[in-house]
Order: sequence, then C-alpha cells, then structure tokens
Amino acid sequence: MVVEQVYYSTRGLWFNKNEGIHKNQPDNINNNDELNEYQIGYDGIDCQIYDIEQKQFRSLTKYDYLGFNGLAYNIVWSLGCPFFCSYCSNSGFALIDKNYLKIRFPKPEVIVREIEEAIKRYPFISTITFHDDNMIALPIEVLERFSELYKSKINLPFTVLGIHPNTINKEKIELLASHGMIRTKMGIQSGNEKSLKLYERNTTLEAINSGVTLLADAQKKYHMILQEYDIICDNPIETMDDIKSSLRFYNNLKRPLIFNVFSLRTFPGTKLTSCFEENKIICSELPYFKVRPTLSNIMIYLIACIKIPAWIFEKLLFKIRGYNEKQNEYPTLLGISKFIFLSKRAIDHLMKLHFSAITGKWLYYFWKIVINKKLRSKRKGCR
Repeated sequence: MVVEQVYYSTRGLWFNKNEGIHKNQPDNINNNDELNEYQIGYDGIDCQIYDIEQKQFRSLTKYDYLGFNGLAYNIVWSLGCPFFCSYCSNSGFALIDKNYLKIRFPKPEVIVREIEEAIKRYPFISTITFHDDNMIALPIEVLERFSELYKSKINLPFTVLGIHPNTINKEKIELLASHGMIRTKMGIQSGNEKSLKLYERNTTLEAINSGVTLLADAQKKYHMILQEYDIICDNPIETMDDIKSSLRFYNNLKRPLIFNVFSLRTFPGTKLTSCFEENKIICSELPYFKVRPTLSNIMIYLIACIKIPAWIFEKLLFKIRGYNEKQNEYPTLLGISKFIFLSKRAIDHLMKLHFSAITGKWLYYFWKIVINKKLRSKRKGCR
C-alpha cells in the first residue's frame, strides 16, 4: 500500500484507476545546476536488465551491451530545444511547459566524466554519439571547454546529431571537427517553402543551403563521414509543384551528402496532428521508414547517391505527381535505389572503421582484431 502511494503521488505520471484517469501535476524542469548534481548512470542499478528466459534481473554483460549499442556510446548532453516544429514531440511538451524550449545542460566536466566511466566499464567503446536535439546551439565557450576536455581525456571519434540550420556556424563546426567530430546530422525536412511553413521550421531555404555547404566543406577538410540530412516525404498536402521544388533543391545541394528519408507521420499532442485533424487530412499509419514507392521518393534516394544530370532530371520531373494525384508506383525500383543508397553509406562507414549504427556480438572480436590497435595508437598519451 505504501509503494502504491509513492507511485500514485509521483509528479508527471498519470494512472488509469478504477475511478478514472488520475493526473499528477508535471514535475519541475531541471535547471543547469540540478543537472550538474545528477549521479552518472553507473552505480550498479542502471546496469541491470530483465532476462526473459531467467525471469529475473541480472547484470548487463558486454555482449548485452554490444547487442543494444554496438561499439557506440549513446549519450544526451543538452535537454530542450528552442524551436517549435509542428511535427515534433517537443512541440507537445512545450504546450505543457514553455521551459521545454530552453536548452539546459550540465557542465562539460560532467559529461566528459560520464564518458570516461563508460569506457572504463566497456573498453571496446569506439565512438560517442550525442543525440541532443540541438547541441550545436550551445554557447561557443561551452563547446570550447568541452572540446579541450574531450580531446585530452577521451580522444575518440564522435557524432553530433543535433544540428539546426538556424544555429549552425563555421566557428562551431570547425571547433568540433578539429577535436574529433566525424559525423553530423542536420534537419532539412523539406525543400519547399510551403512545407517548411507547415512544419514551423522558421528557417529559409537559403539558410539550409548555407548549412549544407558549410558541412560539405568541413567533411572534405577533416575527412569526415558523409554528412546526413533528414528529409520528410509523403506529405498529404504537397502538390506536384511542391514536390518538384523540393527535388530541385535537393539535387542542387553541395556534396558529398547522404539523406535520412522518413515518411511523414503525426504524433498525438503535436500542433501538426491538431492541424490535420481539424482539416480532416489523413496521414499514413505505417512505420515512418515505409516510404511510398513513388518516383519522387525514388529520386530522393538517387539524389543522395549522385547529382542527377540536368537533362535526365528534367525528364524525370515531368513524370512527378502530387501526393493525392493518381500515379504509378515502382516498389522494385525503390528497393534497388535504397540498396544502392545503403551500400554507399555502409562503404563510407566501413572505410573509416566507424560503427555507430551497427550492433552485434561479432563487433567485439572485430574491435579486438582491427579497431583496437588503431584507436590505441591514436589515443596514446591522451590520458
């Protein structure tokens, strides 16, 4: 009974009880000082997993870790995002509390110490992946301190997934790339103004193009992995002209690049969901990685592999149709284009011995035989 009282009084949780839905008040948003005081997750509790076969909790083994994360250590440094994109779950959180729009983060010393502890526990960790929504928006002096500490204490390749066209700048990208950043991801989402307005991205095509150019230059200068850009396709309100505009924009972006292509889906509680419900717009309920096998989506994958010559590009555009228009579908051609696209991506990662998206026990032996020698040489003298 006492345990139930503790659960039922926990702020931020809702319960479906016999008498109806019980809603507790949201918890307070943690500030920077509070985040600095949090204990890192290696006190023997967070490293317990439930074994279905044994029907009990047990310690996490290195093979469990490899099955979940591969050779990467996945981490979130900063919380919150200053943008209010209508499709993002953050917009739903911001409707509950505006403080979710504020970027909050512990000191660089705290985050570097967490990574150090992770490597002590799992020495095969070979890359660090920051999953922040907008890490690039952190103050330059904070990134400078982080870069200094990271280079001296960790000195492993790292990935920054949180980049927005409005907060990217050359100084920050050069700083991070020169201290080990090998891979980035920036959200483009759309190549036409109408969809950007619907998504409330509050950016411009010029800003997106400038950001892509900056990252392409950094990729060549620092020999980074192909830069990634998120693309949203299968938008029910996009017309033929909207889709053509986006394709032209994508094909003219500076290379090298790679796209993460997602079919538009709506999350409950977001502004986009409310907009679609009010206007009776139907969005697919299939997984977001299941894109329609339309010619326009096939072209997105092809553009990620090569810049399509102008005369071929214009012939293909002639066959493009809007989302709700009758059009042919090419599932086999989509499969081939995705295979080529994924092969290009895999080869690039393999050539740089970067395994941040692959999992499996076999990686441990690959690390011992191949990767460890290279990393040991690179990290010599950094401690």
